[in-house]
Amino acid sequence: EIVQVLYQPIIGIVAVALYSYLRFEIDSKLILSERKLNKNIIDGLGISIPELYDARLKLEATGLIKTFEGEDKLGKYHIYELQKPLNEVKFFTDDLLSTALLEMVGNEKFKKLSLFYIWNYLYSLGTSCHIYTISYFGIRDFYRENITYSWCSWTSYCKWVLFEK
Repeated sequence: EIVQVLYQPIIGIVAVALYSYLRFEIDSKLILSERKLNKNIIDGLGISIPELYDARLKLEATGLIKTFEGEDKLGKYHIYELQKPLNEVKFFTDDLLSTALLEMVGNEKFKKLSLFYIWNYLYSLGTSCHIYTISYFGIRDFYRENITYSWCSWTSYCKWVLFEK
């Protein structure tokens, strides 16, 4: 689900389809003489060679796959090593991914996604809490005896520290 909801706005549907396709092609034993053809991926997904290349680059850039190239008697080959997607907390605290998601979906949707996933994460820990963060304008108004509270803004510098109350 994280790949479809958090990574897809950044990398696109073709890259997500490629990642899903490769997940089902995983072989526990890597035997170079039994390699599969990239044509199988192209035909299976109904995409072109440039689309395959572009999708692969997007997966590499976001850390979802590592690609190795080699050559032997049978010719050149690629090995695709799938990487586990970051969990929700690591995703939203990763500078590159969180900023890319924010740029692709906008502030409102980013806020909804981050709140949904972070609250679910905190709930899974058995944590019950409320956001009690004062904004810059709240601090300014505090000195005028008019305290305002707002939803905290998730930025690429957001880090979680849990303290016992």
